[in-house]
Amino acid sequence: MKLLKQRRLLSRGASIALAFGCVSCLGLSDQEKEMLIVHQQNSKVYYDQGNMARAEQHCRLGLELEPDDRTLRLTLAYVLLKRADPESLEESLQYLDSLDSWFGGEDFRVLLGKGIALQSQARLALESGSSEASDLFEEARDRLEDSLELEADNIEAVFHLSLLDLEQNNVEKFWSHSEHTLSLVEKSVRMKAKLLERIEGERQRSAMIRDRVVDQQRGRRLRELRAELAFRQGNHDEALQEMSGLEALDAFARPHYFNRAMIHQARGDLEEAVQDYERFIELSDAGIDANVQVAVENLYDLRAELAEQRVASQDRPS
Repeated sequence: MKLLKQRRLLSRGASIALAFGCVSCLGLSDQEKEMLIVHQQNSKVYYDQGNMARAEQHCRLGLELEPDDRTLRLTLAYVLLKRADPESLEESLQYLDSLDSWFGGEDFRVLLGKGIALQSQARLALESGSSEASDLFEEARDRLEDSLELEADNIEAVFHLSLLDLEQNNVEKFWSHSEHTLSLVEKSVRMKAKLLERIEGERQRSAMIRDRVVDQQRGRRLRELRAELAFRQGNHDEALQEMSGLEALDAFARPHYFNRAMIHQARGDLEEAVQDYERFIELSDAGIDANVQVAVENLYDLRAELAEQRVASQDRPS
């Protein structure tokens, strides 16, 4: 039996902490310097809002004024990461490579960006059957691990390492990295919930809420993967525990009821399996797909088994 996969978009870019200012503005007029700072600020604002088209627009306009601006190069590199197509990933790596010597040594944001870009390239290579996939995955791991040496508790870096562990079939490391990520996510979500009680500015609140949602998305994704892996390994108790952790992050989505029903059924929790299959069917569209058909068939069998158990218990001498 296989668990359903919940499709989910995850943020691929880091939260970029940048200092604005005209660092290398020789030859620019005062008006051009002011415009450069505007493009720096707007590119970051639009990036944080998830408006990648406007963020890219301000990055490129600013780079026309000052091609070597580090702030805009870094922001544009992360904007391009979000596209995850071959051309954008290659351009992103070019910008990140150009920043290697500009931050006075190794920079966490640059290393993380390279790791994510290489990981995305490896996935594309794997999909196309290219022999380069293995080497790209290894390069991605090197960059992500390098970034963690500079910032050991960065959620995004450990999250991507967790995904990379599965992509390289390194189950032992996946359990370790994903456990670390989930611990960081839980702390971050709690901290941001407390901060939201004190933040009054609408823009700051919106940014904090978006960051918290991204943390929750990463936590949900890892709980899903851990539950699926435990189920495939036959560890149904662990799988159910992961589903409980997933439910604690927020309300279940439709596939989660199907998955938990399968786990309950494998454990022999017949009544709980019936409840989850029923909820899954309630949330399903009018059309009957293969998974709904499986749920209906399993429900029929489970109800019959429960009825037999009730009859047997009634016939048993008191």
